[in-house]
Amino acid sequence: MENEIVRDIEVNQAFGWLTAIEKSHEKESSGAYKIKCQCRCGKTKHVAASSLRAGRTLSCGCYKKQVNAQLKEQHKNNFDMDKQYGLFKPVRRVASTEKFERQILAECTGCGNTKVVLATNLRMGHSRTCGARKCVAIFHEQFPDAPEHRKTVYN
Repeated sequence: MENEIVRDIEVNQAFGWLTAIEKSHEKESSGAYKIKCQCRCGKTKHVAASSLRAGRTLSCGCYKKQVNAQLKEQHKNNFDMDKQYGLFKPVRRVASTEKFERQILAECTGCGNTKVVLATNLRMGHSRTCGARKCVAIFHEQFPDAPEHRKTVYN
């Protein structure tokens, strides 16, 4: 075909947010030419033809950033700060990690100590006490059917 850049890829063919423009001057490690693509956001990206065909590359990276930002915003508001998680009572939100995992400063109602824990660990029941022997005992008095703590730090 006249518009074919490489096998099965034509000029102006869309792959997700990318549109194939022309054969790139860059090559893959195998020696095959990459395809110069224009992203919906306006950036250009040189992509392996096999990645386009297989659907592994769909944008310049902006789509993933946008989705992650939306997930971060969505998850920011779905943690119940008024609920008690084991002996932990959330005090306030702390910074998020690079993986967008929210961290919560929580107070252990058994001893009053505070600890920064991942919101996911509180929600899933992985963080239930600060780990002090006294607090673990209090927890098991209040929740006798709960499984034993896997790791206990004795203070």
